[in-house]
Amino acid sequence: MGCLAPAADPAEGPWPLETGGPQAIKDFFAALFFDTVPVALRRLRLEGQGRSMACLRSLTYHQDGKLMRRPADGGLVPVRAAPLERYLKAKSWDPPRTWISGLAESLRQRGAAQLVQAAQEWYLAAVSHMLQDPKRADDDGDYFLAWLRECCREVYDDVDRTDPKELRSMKKVRSVKNKSKRYNLAGIRIPSMEEAFRELAEFEPKSGSSRRQRVLAKILIDVFQLRLVDLAAILRVADCVLSAGEDEEVVVVLYAGGAHAHCVEEFWRAQGFTSDDLPKRGLEAWQLSFFVDVGVAWGLGLGGVSWLTPATLNMESPS
Repeated sequence: MGCLAPAADPAEGPWPLETGGPQAIKDFFAALFFDTVPVALRRLRLEGQGRSMACLRSLTYHQDGKLMRRPADGGLVPVRAAPLERYLKAKSWDPPRTWISGLAESLRQRGAAQLVQAAQEWYLAAVSHMLQDPKRADDDGDYFLAWLRECCREVYDDVDRTDPKELRSMKKVRSVKNKSKRYNLAGIRIPSMEEAFRELAEFEPKSGSSRRQRVLAKILIDVFQLRLVDLAAILRVADCVLSAGEDEEVVVVLYAGGAHAHCVEEFWRAQGFTSDDLPKRGLEAWQLSFFVDVGVAWGLGLGGVSWLTPATLNMESPS
């Protein structure tokens, strides 16, 4: 995060690209997932002190003139520096690309450039939506639970956390230790991306990061990875269909969690696919599963099916 954090006075936002900020991190991941790795790395501020931000703090430190060793992390952090020069890449691509970027470029070269562009726009819009209000946008409640753990520890230790999804939607919650006590969850919110970067701009390397800063950075990064799962599913579906013969119908079955399935369905519906020509609007019971119209799984143990052809992925009217 330090390589992308704003170098200018955060009160002067929005930040220009060369100083980092919200747009810089979006541009970095857009390049990493749709362009080459060298292009993505050029989005980072690696000059001067920026380079040191690509590494975790040293295992040693100075105290009263003595060189001291920090406590071991138990092997939880096997790699302590960002993989700027050495990293996994997609096979047969030069300049190097990540796997998802290689898949996107392969689709472009096979005539589905318009679809890839639509997927990129959907991905960035979905990420922006989640980062505008992480608490409200995360239906599963995982981010809210992490926020309580790091920033509202008293609440976290004194409420029933067995259902994060329900906890996120509650306005007030009863104390476990004192039944007459209530916590106001409606008043607890997670900062937006813009607000988070303003807080991260206050980071002082000498004093170290706070729990609040660390959980903010983790949420910012995780949202890009969370929606990456959906992007990979979208592009992989397109890859499977384009690998089939011309006008050959392809059945696509995807098993995934409810949130991921909904995102994939949302994308394909936006491309013009509907359930209008399917029996019972695409819903059929089969061995405890239900088939929905665009080939996505709807929740645990649910599957989907639709007829797709290479022509439909070239943005022609779906059959």
